[in-house]
Amino acid sequence: MRVVHSFGSLNAGKNIKEDASFILTNKIGGYCLLAGSPSSRYQGVFFNDHFKMYKAIEDIRVIGCEVSKVKELKNNFFNVERKRNSITESFFMPYGFDSFVYELSKEGNVELVLDIRETYSNPEFGRSYDIFEENGKIIVKYRQENEFECYLVVSGYSSYEKTQNWLMRNYDADRQRNSPPYSKYVFSALKIRSKKLVFSFSFDKEKAIKENTFVFDNLEKLKCKQEMDIRKIINRNNGVLGKIKNNETKIAYICALISLNNMAVNINGIDGIFAGLPWFFQFWERDEAITLKALSCVGKREAVRNILARLVGSIKGNKAANKYPEGDLYSSDAAGWILHRVNKLEKGLLKSREAENILKNLDDNLVFNGKKETWMDSIDRDGARIEMQALKLAMLKSNKGMENKFRNKVRESFWNNKFLRDGIYDETIRPNIFIAAYLYPELLSKEEWLQCFEYAIERLWLEWGGLSTIDKNNHLFYGKHTGENPKSYHNGDSWFYLNNLAALVLYRADKKKFGRYIKKILDASTNEILWKGAIGHHAEISSASVLSSEGCLSQAWSSAMFIELIDELKFKKNLNTRIIS
Repeated sequence: MRVVHSFGSLNAGKNIKEDASFILTNKIGGYCLLAGSPSSRYQGVFFNDHFKMYKAIEDIRVIGCEVSKVKELKNNFFNVERKRNSITESFFMPYGFDSFVYELSKEGNVELVLDIRETYSNPEFGRSYDIFEENGKIIVKYRQENEFECYLVVSGYSSYEKTQNWLMRNYDADRQRNSPPYSKYVFSALKIRSKKLVFSFSFDKEKAIKENTFVFDNLEKLKCKQEMDIRKIINRNNGVLGKIKNNETKIAYICALISLNNMAVNINGIDGIFAGLPWFFQFWERDEAITLKALSCVGKREAVRNILARLVGSIKGNKAANKYPEGDLYSSDAAGWILHRVNKLEKGLLKSREAENILKNLDDNLVFNGKKETWMDSIDRDGARIEMQALKLAMLKSNKGMENKFRNKVRESFWNNKFLRDGIYDETIRPNIFIAAYLYPELLSKEEWLQCFEYAIERLWLEWGGLSTIDKNNHLFYGKHTGENPKSYHNGDSWFYLNNLAALVLYRADKKKFGRYIKKILDASTNEILWKGAIGHHAEISSASVLSSEGCLSQAWSSAMFIELIDELKFKKNLNTRIIS
């Protein structure tokens, strides 16, 4: 398969061996994730209703091309094209609409396979599809017994016939990541002859019909508007792009900007950032706070302010819920990240009641968190943790006396003259020291940081260009991602957001000394964004043993930290051209 990224004069292409996928979003919570053939129940076309995600389309493909491989997958940033044999398919999701557009380079017969359900639900019974025509449109009415009914409206066909067959679909990707069920029945609904199809989803039939008509009649205008939105983001960052000599790095930077823009959504009037697609389609508050600095590069200043205001309002005591709107756990580090971003991006919010309560109640005692309350939430990791102390130190900068006293206490408790302990009683080597250095570089002297980084890198470094989440010699280390079983998640898996953050920290510490590691991380992230997983998006994690796209295929804070890394490299004056050229 050849993968191409193209926008105007910007272009990068490469032949790859893997079956890459792509993701589009409508910026109101819906998304499309499709590959050459369905391999996961999380692939398809999805729409969001009041923070609930519903799958609608399982797959759509040209009849006669079912077994032919995709020859080329082209990311145009506002849409995606896929070439099979002599026909090209085009996929588009217009911003602000619960609609999906599928076009062909010439008229053909396509099969529409449906799997309407709430994303996390896998019902076997009580599913019924009713297909009929109304005023030149196909109406699919779906009913899930005792739960809901909804409508999928289709326009643009020249003829059609109902197939109405239940098919057993086996999901190899779900089996590989230990995510049952590995198979289920889906519904082959229609055989349609067309060149351009518009699908609209709603729980209200008339609303779906009205939107479908508007999108069909204004399709070219909607495409032009979306293309202009992309151009504005690129133009806004021309200062950085002009300094990047390497074409792949430049295209990857644009991909990260556009991916982050598409993960920033507005659902029912509430601005937020999806943590990851396809399954973290909620507003995870720690993730949002970490991501917000980069989101300002996309030009979403009002959204940044709105998100920060919501995040500050979510703080209870010195913690925040792990996600919005229905958090089931609390995050000890979310409040600190929120106030850290407020201090950097929107200082006026520090005068809010929630922020003032935290700041005025700060003392010089170490911060202790409960089990699964840090970002490493698949392991217990309770107690006093190094990044938690760095967050508190960053907040204490307005009180120099207390800041100095607390810094000395943290040094006494965590610094052993070789490295910073991960916990006050835990000398396990983990990469959280890089988060501490990012948040509060004043904790150690430059020489101490260099010694600390060297000690950690020796034990965490992965030669493909990443960091393990635990010492590779630790008995808990897993070299291969274990999927939905979380054994490897924070005990081996390499997180792209943390790799990018670490490269940024190493660049600030000594770009010459750590140049090899910075470049390897930059190249690995660039490679993953462009040519692996969902093209043009930065995945959540990689296996430790080999560079791969694992976890969510589009993770907001991965893209955000890649953007921050590039911005750091490009805005410095005496650039190390061996790193960035």
